[in-house]
Amino acid sequence: MTSSPLWGEGWGEGMRATSNEQPVTKNSDGRNCLLALLAKIILDVIIEKRELMENTKGFSLIELLIVIAIISIITAIVVPNLMSANIRAKVSGVKADMGSIAIALEDYKVDHGEYPRDSRFSRSTSYASDIIAQPNQAFDGKNGSDNGNDAIGLGYLIYPKAGFEPTYLKRIAGDPFNESGKEDWNGTSGAHNHHYSYYTGKWSASGPVDCTSSDDSPQYWALVSYGPDKDKDITSYANAKKAVADDTNLYNPDNGIVSSGDIVIIGP
Repeated sequence: MTSSPLWGEGWGEGMRATSNEQPVTKNSDGRNCLLALLAKIILDVIIEKRELMENTKGFSLIELLIVIAIISIITAIVVPNLMSANIRAKVSGVKADMGSIAIALEDYKVDHGEYPRDSRFSRSTSYASDIIAQPNQAFDGKNGSDNGNDAIGLGYLIYPKAGFEPTYLKRIAGDPFNESGKEDWNGTSGAHNHHYSYYTGKWSASGPVDCTSSDDSPQYWALVSYGPDKDKDITSYANAKKAVADDTNLYNPDNGIVSSGDIVIIGP
């Protein structure tokens, strides 16, 4: 078994990971503190006013307006922070998922001498990059139209051959930002297109290039998540390699918690 890669430090010489999470900025902290201080000042004013009017029943219109203002301020502080925390948690989960898949890919390479063919070339029919099993049936490593195995692309990490027990992974996590697909493990709908996009490359005289047919032996790979903007920008291994090299089309929380760009990891 190979050891888990550390994001940003590389896998061997060629693997690089992107989308390093950033802490909340100082500007954000300062804005939150200012809003909280303002809310406290307004509340103190209300309390002081009530103490001066102990014999007055009910609230005045001004007091009600002030309370509404305080609620609005608190909402402005809390809601964006909760949304940001949710997205940051999903990004962390994506990085953990990709790390686990990366380890399984390297284990597969040790046993088979190459990485699994991606979904375009792993079967007689070409499939989308996020599909891991033959559609319209349960994913169980059998009853497939090719060699009796229904695995496709990353699905070979679960069932490398027909009739095998789950080998390198028991299941492959779905991409939380890929809302255009879904996973059906029990065969109710037979959908298996909710996963990270998987692309492969081969060696050429000019360096790594995209695999273009089922005859190519995959020696490089890329995993891609849609990212928080839920839009896929990278569509091939060559795209992923260029994106990492040029730092383009990559998700960066410094540009906004829901900014454009994909989350990418390439190997080996």
